[in-house]
Amino acid sequence: MAGNVRRIQPNRAASRKAPIYIDYLMLFCVFLLVVFGLLMLYSCTAYKSHFDELAGQFIAFLVGIVALVVGATIDVRGKRFAFIAGLVGVVSILILLTPMGVTLNGARRWFKLPGIPMTVQSAEIVKTVLIIILAYMLASKKNYLGDLKNLGRVGIVAFGFAGLLGIVSSNMSSALIILMICAVMVFVADRRYALYIGGIALVALVAVIAVFLIKNDFVDLGFRGGRIKMWLDPENNVSGVDSFQTVHGLYAIGSGGLTGKGIGEGLQKMKLPEAQNDMVFAVICEELGLVGAGVVIIIYAILIYRLMVLAKAVPSFRDKLIISGVFAHIAIQALLNIAVVTNSIPNTGVGLPFISSGGSSLLFLMFEIGMVINVTKGLGNVEEE
Repeated sequence: MAGNVRRIQPNRAASRKAPIYIDYLMLFCVFLLVVFGLLMLYSCTAYKSHFDELAGQFIAFLVGIVALVVGATIDVRGKRFAFIAGLVGVVSILILLTPMGVTLNGARRWFKLPGIPMTVQSAEIVKTVLIIILAYMLASKKNYLGDLKNLGRVGIVAFGFAGLLGIVSSNMSSALIILMICAVMVFVADRRYALYIGGIALVALVAVIAVFLIKNDFVDLGFRGGRIKMWLDPENNVSGVDSFQTVHGLYAIGSGGLTGKGIGEGLQKMKLPEAQNDMVFAVICEELGLVGAGVVIIIYAILIYRLMVLAKAVPSFRDKLIISGVFAHIAIQALLNIAVVTNSIPNTGVGLPFISSGGSSLLFLMFEIGMVINVTKGLGNVEEE
């Protein structure tokens, strides 16, 4: 799917003078998405006549460039860095229980350090931390997952972080993304197709049974069960916040038509809760139409494709896993966001990578792109045949 890739290395005599390889197409897609996100954030907030959120996102972008450079410079492959990353991940969750934890919209998922003029979402730290830890674990020795003890260790790390995050912050959507990132990295490390097909089939079966039970009121999962009922019939449950958000998101998509109403001309964003965040894709559809939404999807597709090409090109197995983790993070989150906006799946509250408002998300995504640059800069050349 990623095409045939040939890695051309310079001879040993010239290796010291070989230029650092940077995938400029990947970088171009990232910066294009970020700048476009700033434009959409302006469109979503301009009618309110205040630009604090836009200024905050722009500052996060500037800090994100620094994070990208740091990620491209430091070595994230070693045991010591993986251990430190793990500690940072655990602390970032537990800090929510301290006075530094911040509650927004009824959820305690952010923290604010003294002297820093921005809140940080713990889940964004944990996603990046998980990629670093799993890449180290899975590449520590050949056939790592062939030993059931090692498989158990991977499960403890993934479910431990996901469970702790879910319990402390009630952020089940991010916990699910963490487990999905883990699943992709494990698949890359050990491609036992029958096992994964069976796992996917089992998850699908459980999901179908759960939806049936919730729909027919055999079980009550509180507001999460309400989200599933709303997803099944949003127009008859429009009194709920999630349903209101979904219905007006669909109105925005439908009213945009082929070419949209123009930047800043959309109306549904004035009614949409979190229009600049979870529902920004609906605003894109309304203001830029099917064509504009299609272009955004194409940019994501190119970015994801380049990550696949780079993952195949690098010689180090650990580097492949790092790139695969970044690929999974971006691809899964983009897919989930678009699926929620189009009501293909229940509302999960997941942002659109690089575009949705959210400084900590942008910051750590930029750091992950820096990690990709770091592990691929030794490539003399990458050619698609």
